[in-house]
Amino acid sequence: MYIQKRFRILRNNPAIRSLVAETILTPSDFILPLFIDEGENVVFEIPSMTGYYRRSLDGTIKEVKELWGMGIKSVLLFIRMDVAAARKVMFSSYFYLMIVFLSLLFDKA
Repeated sequence: MYIQKRFRILRNNPAIRSLVAETILTPSDFILPLFIDEGENVVFEIPSMTGYYRRSLDGTIKEVKELWGMGIKSVLLFIRMDVAAARKVMFSSYFYLMIVFLSLLFDKA
């Protein structure tokens, strides 16, 4: 059975047109996961995620600058820390200061 009537008249309104329009994805719509490790100039490949690396903070900042140039504006940070250090940091105000510090670093990148 074929549709006898085509409802083009409904698409005259910009609001309705936007509802039925094709989905457009741009690089700024993506969120890229970044994995941060302790140390300096550290790069470890993650075995279960081909092409992804765990980098130190200095390498991560360089990577964020490259991503910004490509149009990717959002990142999700996964920070790897020693368990004992993580417990000390998580239960102190330094944890919140670290998050603010990282956000300021990436904002300036």
